[in-house]
Amino acid sequence: MAKYLLLLMVIFPLTVKAQMNFVSVEDLKAAIESKLVTVKGKFAITFKSLDSPKLEVNIHAKDVFHAASTMKTPVMIEVFDQVKVGKFNLLDSILVKNEFKSIVDGSPYKMDISDDSAEEMYKKIGQWMTIKQLVYEMITVSSNLATNLLIDKVGAANVMNTMQGERYKGVTRCRRSEGI
Repeated sequence: MAKYLLLLMVIFPLTVKAQMNFVSVEDLKAAIESKLVTVKGKFAITFKSLDSPKLEVNIHAKDVFHAASTMKTPVMIEVFDQVKVGKFNLLDSILVKNEFKSIVDGSPYKMDISDDSAEEMYKKIGQWMTIKQLVYEMITVSSNLATNLLIDKVGAANVMNTMQGERYKGVTRCRRSEGI
């Protein structure tokens, strides 16, 4: 489903721009919905024209979705925020391990390679990787293992506090869950 979402995010704005001859916002919404029914999955769309502020379409915009990999962006923001204030450097290294403590009850758990899109990361267990490399793996390859290592580094509470702060007012809260 992530591939479809990315596809819609990249291609859809171009499609809409090319078809801005809609009579009304309702026509635009109908055109978007007709494209969405051809793709498997559940989607939420918010579209607002920068050229015409009255042109705004919301489809399932208030629905709640599991954060899944979208929570990786706030983790990256917190990493960069901590680098900026000098807590560590992007070239500092972290030992790659697959042992974590649940933020719910403190119990130990491991990531399952079958639930991760970055199988190569599991070959690095026992080795050292830079924070920069882990951010790359988390964002570019969508590695859940790299994500959990970075959350351990910056602290889940810090990620939450950053996203709930004044700078990100109105941004939905993110939550870390085991087996992201």
